[in-house]
Amino acid sequence: MRPRDLAGKTRRRLAVEQLGELVVVDRRIKELTKELKAMVVASGSKLMNLPGVGPVVAARTLADVGDVARFADRNRFASWTGTAPIKASSAEIVRHRLSRAGNRRMNHVIHNVGDP
Repeated sequence: MRPRDLAGKTRRRLAVEQLGELVVVDRRIKELTKELKAMVVASGSKLMNLPGVGPVVAARTLADVGDVARFADRNRFASWTGTAPIKASSAEIVRHRLSRAGNRRMNHVIHNVGDP
């Protein structure tokens, strides 16, 4: 593309500059992801063996959860992450609703595992 007017030339120059910035940012993201992967592997965690869990999700989980043994059981962990359903029954109708409590960041991470 060879623009002839000033506006077209300016748009082209800005597009080239932004593309260069995106290349730099993409390279930095890849470097940081490698560092996170190395840290997760060094921690001895097996989280990345789970389908849909990469270095970023594993690192975020390790950072927020810490020692999973601090939870008495899986129900306490589910409650802490806000993934445990809450009973919302009335009379004979038995139903549950989503919890808005708990660690919202971990809730988001858990619900997005496996998303492309």
